[in-house]
Amino acid sequence: MAGKIPQPFIDELLDRTDIVELIDSRVKLKKAGKNYTACCPFHEEKTPSFTVSPDKQFYYCFGCGAAGNALGFLMEYEHQAFPEAVESLAQQQGLEVPREQGNFEDNRQRQDLYTILDKANAYYQEQLRSHRQAEQAQQYLQQRGLTSQVAHQFGIGFAPDGWDNLMSYLGRDDLSLRQLVETGMVIHKPEEQKTYDRFRHRIMFPIRDVRGRVIAFGGRVLGDEKPKYLNSPETEVFHKGRELYGLYEANKANRHLDRLVVVEGYMDVVMLARHGVEYAAATLGTAAGAAHLEKAFRYTKEVVFCFDGDDAGRRAAERALEASLGVLTEGRQVRFMFLPEGEDPDSLVNAQGKEDFESRVQAALPLSEYLFDCYGHDLNLEQAEGRSLLVSRIAPLVARVPEGNFKDQLARLLATQSRSEQSAITDLVVDSTPPEVAPAREHRQPEAGDEAVVTALPQEHPRSGPQRFTLAEEATSLLLQNPDLVGSCAVLDELEGSLQVDLQQLKELVALLQQRQSASLNKIMGAWYGLHGKEGGDQLYRLAAKEQLIAPEQCKDEFEDILTRLVEREQREKPLDVLIEKARNGTITEAEKQQMKQLLQRQSASPDQ
Repeated sequence: MAGKIPQPFIDELLDRTDIVELIDSRVKLKKAGKNYTACCPFHEEKTPSFTVSPDKQFYYCFGCGAAGNALGFLMEYEHQAFPEAVESLAQQQGLEVPREQGNFEDNRQRQDLYTILDKANAYYQEQLRSHRQAEQAQQYLQQRGLTSQVAHQFGIGFAPDGWDNLMSYLGRDDLSLRQLVETGMVIHKPEEQKTYDRFRHRIMFPIRDVRGRVIAFGGRVLGDEKPKYLNSPETEVFHKGRELYGLYEANKANRHLDRLVVVEGYMDVVMLARHGVEYAAATLGTAAGAAHLEKAFRYTKEVVFCFDGDDAGRRAAERALEASLGVLTEGRQVRFMFLPEGEDPDSLVNAQGKEDFESRVQAALPLSEYLFDCYGHDLNLEQAEGRSLLVSRIAPLVARVPEGNFKDQLARLLATQSRSEQSAITDLVVDSTPPEVAPAREHRQPEAGDEAVVTALPQEHPRSGPQRFTLAEEATSLLLQNPDLVGSCAVLDELEGSLQVDLQQLKELVALLQQRQSASLNKIMGAWYGLHGKEGGDQLYRLAAKEQLIAPEQCKDEFEDILTRLVEREQREKPLDVLIEKARNGTITEAEKQQMKQLLQRQSASPDQ
């Protein structure tokens, strides 16, 4: 792998790829008029709402809103990043992906690190099978009930006792020895003139990234030595705060990963898989953080945290709760399960079996319930003081949740539990909302005309429900379906420095269309995926697929009218935007706070908002 993939190659790749053929090889399509349909592979449904257009070379689901081109489909269906999706399409077309000059050397060196780690993994697995010291490790795994099939599935191995076994086997030249040091497999202490293996006399668990590449190891002692578990250090290819042990194996075992159970240890993951619970993963010696959750939610819609029922488990659960709040966008769910004191997932599933463990997973507490239990268990809600304290504890936590229905539901629940007015709780939550969570225009009510198109999607799903489009999104949708309208966009030059995200998106699309005037929608979206990743590309595709309720000959007039209203609105609200930005940055004065309050009140009373 080398530098950036040239855009002309991506264009050629999309020209060569037939999206109908690509999707039909994975999801059987049926002809329906000029398009093809199927039951959506991204949500459960009985009536097909997934449509593939051979003319436009994109897919769209009217049930859940999933949309994209060939690259987008691979990213969503195969859980691939953009470069990996390009590699997959190129391989199917028999093409080699070219790379621009720039970071070739860095990427080549990174690939060398993956190679040396893979060789180390093969070495450890061979030692478990054949080394004279491996008998104790084999007996330990057998006593734990581990089968050879599961040991092979997780690549479990053995590091023999001794200071230089791995180093002697793989570090036979200066380059290989340097790579072993860079990956943390060998420790080098120049001040003491010592170089030696990090892992000695331990059962070895390879840690894989979501592509299956070995990026680090965890080693467990066979006796009572400390530390019980030893992990690889942070390296160029391993960042323990972002990785989950077992996620690769869980994703490989489940085409659709309905949920992921997050446990605390390697053996918990392995032994759950041994008993048929093949949807567990573990953090790597760190508390579960937002980065862990973001990674997990790329592959599933539900995360269930599993903790011991002791004080340490409760403290860990509280940290996981707080880490979860900021990533709970629509469609994501977090729940909490607590095991009997003295049990861990390994011991419990061994004693009680799969059915009992899965029943506990099913009964796990929703985040909303655990939130109030965690922060209100010691309060007397029959007293005003207790209810007041509940609000002061929970309102700042609700404020961390991204804008959406779940945040609204939590605020309503807090109002009910504390016997408060809904408006008072809403104000408290708004006042507590940190800048990174607050939306760019949370003060704005839908403008007259914003509700011109409301698409009711037939299936209940995290991405479904009535969709209300802003003026900028309406303009973006019209422009995607009628690229010739780009000639009417000069008026947007008056909107320099706008803080509105959807308007920034519109202006960026205009610039891309002006740069690539003859490009098809498929190629435009290929470039957009490269710039903004899957989430940004999917969002734009949903606008491209939006049905227009106006006649084609009226599109130009409608588009220009929307742009005029956008400019008028931005000019009217610019002073308010400046004050909101100051509030987020913490630089607003008391006088400016009063001014902002007056502008908000005036805007709420304005008849055209």
